[in-house]
Amino acid sequence: MILKGEKLCQNQKVCGCIIFDEDHQVIGIIELKSKTAHPTEILEKLINGSKIASKLLEECNARNIVFKFYYIVLRKKWNISEYRIISSKKVDFERKRYNYN
Repeated sequence: MILKGEKLCQNQKVCGCIIFDEDHQVIGIIELKSKTAHPTEILEKLINGSKIASKLLEECNARNIVFKFYYIVLRKKWNISEYRIISSKKVDFERKRYNYN
């Protein structure tokens, strides 16, 4: 299932889309960038998307299933300095640290 982030939450910055794959127990938190990629803004959007995904799992009584979160930032053309900064960041969510690609 793919959900558009902006439609789920309009009062805060949130990722572009959230993908749920129940068969593989995977949640993809995806940020799509077309212009500048500010690392702090991207991190905020990914964390907010994670919170929304977690809340949806809770509402569906699926919290007892262990899902693995994947964080992905997509952009057509990366500036090397932006890429280095962004790829060095970690997402801290539910007492776990994730890399994002």
